[in-house]
Amino acid sequence: MLDPSVRLLQNDSIVFGDVAIAGGRGWTLPGDEFFNGDDEKIYLRELERLRLSFESLAGKTFRHLVAALHYRQ
Repeated sequence: MLDPSVRLLQNDSIVFGDVAIAGGRGWTLPGDEFFNGDDEKIYLRELERLRLSFESLAGKTFRHLVAALHYRQ
């Protein structure tokens, strides 16, 4: 069970004071030697999810933006 003070970021963001954090999952990039056809679908999905995270910042007030990505191969 997660601690109630922990918030997972997926397709959204959170603002602490003047710092906004938008979260997403990274993936192998096109052009990488290990990128293959199976990666394309996942890469595009995660790119869209990151876009949604940034979009969720609309209307929020902040001075600094942190993009928090995680990646596990």
